[in-house]
Amino acid sequence: MDFSSSTCAPLSVLILGAGHVGTALAAWFTFRSIAVSLWAPLEHRGYLKDFSDACVRIRTSGLLNGDYFVPVQESLASAVAKATLLIIATRADAHPDLVRRFQLIGESLSAKEVLVVCGRGFAIKYAGALSFKRILETDNSPVTSKLTGDHLSVVQIKEFKKVFGASCYPIYLGENSRACLPSDVICMLNQLFPFSVKAILPLETALFSNYITHAVSAVLNIGRLPDDCKLSEKAKSWRRNPEKGGNGFPYYFYGEGSNSVVCRVQEAVDRERLEIGRAYGIVLRPILAESNEEYGTDYPSLREYCLAPSPHNVNFACPDSIQHRYYMEELSNIELIISLANAVGVRVPLTEGVALIIRSAGGLGERTLTDLKAEDAVKFGGNCQK
Repeated sequence: MDFSSSTCAPLSVLILGAGHVGTALAAWFTFRSIAVSLWAPLEHRGYLKDFSDACVRIRTSGLLNGDYFVPVQESLASAVAKATLLIIATRADAHPDLVRRFQLIGESLSAKEVLVVCGRGFAIKYAGALSFKRILETDNSPVTSKLTGDHLSVVQIKEFKKVFGASCYPIYLGENSRACLPSDVICMLNQLFPFSVKAILPLETALFSNYITHAVSAVLNIGRLPDDCKLSEKAKSWRRNPEKGGNGFPYYFYGEGSNSVVCRVQEAVDRERLEIGRAYGIVLRPILAESNEEYGTDYPSLREYCLAPSPHNVNFACPDSIQHRYYMEELSNIELIISLANAVGVRVPLTEGVALIIRSAGGLGERTLTDLKAEDAVKFGGNCQK
């Protein structure tokens, strides 16, 4: 993409969510002189929890170093009214609550565009319940970032993806019925991000491999989680090493958590994902190819990709409870994928097993998501082959 944006209409961006992605993007847009503000619900303030002023100071390290001051919005309805673009940067399992809030705002959304970072099938799930002009989704976060420092007060911006995918609903098709993006959307993304963005279908966004990278490894390392119930003093003394096993000792989630055995399971789950794509007429890339493309690397195996000292391979990325996003956020995506598989008769026993383990460990009941029909997927880019 051309980094220049001189011919594009100016943007006024509202970021919904103040976690590591939302704050990193807010700092980045401020650095780029793009008008931006933040909103987060009172019950999930994230980075904003220690601030009560109308402006928050975002401290950054890494690719950006310095302080960036960003306005904070209290009223969602008034903030939406003033923005030209909404960016959702929350966990996917927080999307249902946000959708309910949007529904209260009503028809004024019909002139708005929303960009969902790590969309995980947002359009498939919610397009029928919302009246946005367009729903844009990225397959992954454009930025690799973490909250660090005392009280998680510093946003460490580690890396920007070399390539990421973006989808648009309603879908736009170009030559040979390939996914493309409207020219004004390309212009908008050009203002926001200085790197390569490839057009994909909403269905491809839902079938992106993040859940394999995160949830499969997290489930296979579930015994590393700290105990979430009280133990007697006698029971505590039975631990071989009270500082480690069963006590949440941090580990390198990718380098240690995805050894060659775990990688084999991830690749088996990935084969189920590729089969779902084929059933919908979509040729997905294997997880290793997707990962190498994103980061501009050429690792020959998934194990070497996981083991490499890349910016995302840090010890504090490991889950510290069953509520961690690698479990609960990915569960919402996995269950949509299971529904997509069921609609076209593709068996995904390993994928189903991952979802069942997360539900069992989290004390959740059976999934309540209604299975999609194969014909429902057509408007999101599916061309069913079964």
